[in-house]
Amino acid sequence: MAVESAGDLASFFGPAEFAVGAIYSLARGGDTAITGIFDAGYTRIAGIGQAAMTSVQPTFTVRTSDLPAPARQDSGDTVRISGVRYKVVEVQPSDDGAVSTLILSR
Repeated sequence: MAVESAGDLASFFGPAEFAVGAIYSLARGGDTAITGIFDAGYTRIAGIGQAAMTSVQPTFTVRTSDLPAPARQDSGDTVRISGVRYKVVEVQPSDDGAVSTLILSR
């Protein structure tokens, strides 16, 4: 059972709080305005032996209900955030399905 109500999620993902606006574009056509929480933090990539590398792994976390149906990984869909277009590489829904994290690639 979800701890957050629909109202809680709406305020959390509101532009006055943590979210930014974006345009979700389906590869087959059609744009949808959505809001979400963008993050472009560093992630560690395993290397050979003790050597390792880091890379930026952009993500965009949204209310699943705001995504156009069907939002799928490796479908060619894109998200434009602050003028930068990212390819949707993976869609990771939360356990209860209320929130999804989009793994992006530039």
